[in-house]
Amino acid sequence: MLILTIIEGAKATSLICQLGCPFKCTFCGGRNSPFLRKIRTRSSDSVVAEVRHLYDTYGFTGFMFYDDELNVSKEWETLLEKLIVLQKEVNVQFMFRGFVKAELFTQRQADLMYKAGFRWLLTGFEAGDERILTNIEKNADVGANTRCMQYAKNAGLKVKA
Repeated sequence: MLILTIIEGAKATSLICQLGCPFKCTFCGGRNSPFLRKIRTRSSDSVVAEVRHLYDTYGFTGFMFYDDELNVSKEWETLLEKLIVLQKEVNVQFMFRGFVKAELFTQRQADLMYKAGFRWLLTGFEAGDERILTNIEKNADVGANTRCMQYAKNAGLKVKA
């Protein structure tokens, strides 16, 4: 049986462009493993080449990034810009979904994500209580989570938190 993933009406598949998260949230099973806390990234050119291959070969126009946190990588905005260029080259609008870290999220990232084809943003707020966020060593506070929501809303992104 074929199970097809759809993102905003687009036939979709999964991508990973970076692994690892440098943070030590207490609920994370990988927080004590140096290997899992080290960020390992693919080049933005490699990711764009994979997206192009998946589009050209299989017709995928939807992509779910299963990265731990997309915006932990310093290359994130560069990748978004290159995905925008790719879509102009092939004359197709791709649809993307992926996870971000709320306290690292900026309005520029939100705007670029929307322009690149993101319509959904996923983030782990974990709690709406400062004490809980502090206790779980989330590195974010209610203010950062609120700003994340506002930046997303300003850009036209929907948030699943």
